[in-house]
Amino acid sequence: MPALYAILFLLLGLCCGTVVDILAYRIPRKKIFEKKVPYCPHCLTSHPPKYFIPILGYFLCKGRCESCSERLSPRKPIVETIIALVFMGLYFAYGLTWYLIPAFLLVAVLVLISCIDTDIMEIPNGLVLIILVEGIITFIASFFGFGFKWYDYLIGAVATSVPLFLIALFSGGIGGGDIKLLFAVGLFLGWQNVLVATVFGTVIGAIVGIVGIIVKGKGAKSKIPLGPSLALGIIITLFTGDYIIKAVVDLFAVA
Repeated sequence: MPALYAILFLLLGLCCGTVVDILAYRIPRKKIFEKKVPYCPHCLTSHPPKYFIPILGYFLCKGRCESCSERLSPRKPIVETIIALVFMGLYFAYGLTWYLIPAFLLVAVLVLISCIDTDIMEIPNGLVLIILVEGIITFIASFFGFGFKWYDYLIGAVATSVPLFLIALFSGGIGGGDIKLLFAVGLFLGWQNVLVATVFGTVIGAIVGIVGIIVKGKGAKSKIPLGPSLALGIIITLFTGDYIIKAVVDLFAVA
């Protein structure tokens, strides 16, 4: 039975990845409710049905538009693979618990945010709002014995977002979207986990920035989106946060 659930969540992740890839293209262009079948960005011809087969569709089309032969972005199979593997991993990490559904939604939104922030250097408020609603629901659930204590979530909302807001206020370099994202995620994860996620995210962001400067020769003032790094840090924390927190507590525990 666990193997069956794992396969089901893997397939769910693949389908979710297809939707996320479509939304990542449409949301910045304000075409989210467009009825036309997703199309080639070069010639605007609708993709054939086989293109929408998760992962395989891109390769069946040989990575090119069948109408104009222009190369298509490989982001679709990459996004589908990432979300599918994370969904399956979350099942193994949490089992069939109430937390699984909000965790799936969080991951899907984070991947979507990463794609959009990479493209346009912005994090849409509507996507942050989805996570914020999740956080509010989690906060309310804490009064009924789910998760942490209610104050852990309230502290989480400001634990890293407020310090980063102050840093941005006086020195800049941090986008408002990143701060809003950490506020919403902190309300959802609680202060311990959001601290871990922020550390992961900033370290990953610093590494990406250094590699970008070395490989591409980007100047120190070049803008690099922090959203994808924060998103990756949050996803890593979903799997490792509890273990890291326990290790830190044990390290400083008085014998």
